[in-house]
Amino acid sequence: MNILEYIYYCGYSLKKKRLLAAQKRLPYPVVSIGNLTLGGTGKTPAAIALAAEALKRGYQPVVLTRGYRGRAKGPCFVTRCKDDLLDISCCDRVKDSGDEPMLIASKLPDVYVVKSADRYKGGLFFLENYRSVAISHKPLFILDDGFQHWRLYRDIDIVLVDGRRGFGNTRMLPLGPMRGPFSELAEADFFVLTKTLNNKIEDELKSINPDAPVFASEYAMGAVENKNRYQLSRDDMKKMQVFAFCGLADPESFRSSVSSLCPNITSFIQFRDHYLYTQKDVERILKQASASGADAVITTNKDMVKLLELDIPNYIFSLGIDFSVSTDFYEKIFSRINI
Repeated sequence: MNILEYIYYCGYSLKKKRLLAAQKRLPYPVVSIGNLTLGGTGKTPAAIALAAEALKRGYQPVVLTRGYRGRAKGPCFVTRCKDDLLDISCCDRVKDSGDEPMLIASKLPDVYVVKSADRYKGGLFFLENYRSVAISHKPLFILDDGFQHWRLYRDIDIVLVDGRRGFGNTRMLPLGPMRGPFSELAEADFFVLTKTLNNKIEDELKSINPDAPVFASEYAMGAVENKNRYQLSRDDMKKMQVFAFCGLADPESFRSSVSSLCPNITSFIQFRDHYLYTQKDVERILKQASASGADAVITTNKDMVKLLELDIPNYIFSLGIDFSVSTDFYEKIFSRINI
């Protein structure tokens, strides 16, 4: 182990030991969706899919999220503040909530989304404000990016693994993408391979943790729509000249998705992950799109929630990506929850 990795590992281990010693537990089931590598495995679409499935099964999902880059301090509801209760405790702007929490809230209006760096305090915040909901329904807390959040006890740990990139060079930070040692995978309850099936990685996961089932997932392309919800058809996309951009940890995945819909991409720009756009950025994007001869501009849903707070034209569209996994995956998850 390189000296830099060793220093990181020591800090990682000490933090984990300290937080586990003071770990708290919520009075309702907690399911974590996380990974062992830096971003880009599709945690947010998976959290959205799990919450939607929980709704179908009669649960009241509550997504607890750190809200990366969100400026709000302390627990707050990520919502459009529809009722009086939330007037003093809501994050209704992306700069306060972070882009991923706002995306989850926009996709699932019947799901409570709480931004809180301390997910335990976030869970208590929900229970204090919605005690009647907790009593009359079946709350299910879902941790978005929670595999390293040892402060809160999890009943189930779901770990996502990018089937295309795997574990990269297998080095820990700062020399590689690993957020912790491989031994951490032994603590997972379920593995989900995202983006593509990889038998080599599946075999590796089974050798590390033979008790955790491995499922393959897909990302299905959803609607291509603008701010007014006008949708482009697949035939429209094939005929158009499209300018694309995104701010993702894995921009090539988005580029590939757009290419499969529209073979005529005039240009592609990538911003850093979680980039907070300004009106000047929009003007620059539109100018470059016009110069490239594009008929339309396309980005991701995650980027679109930030752009909606700015002045954008109708010809900027977002491409939705939906997480898809076998029914057996959900059956196993909820059978564990119901025990």
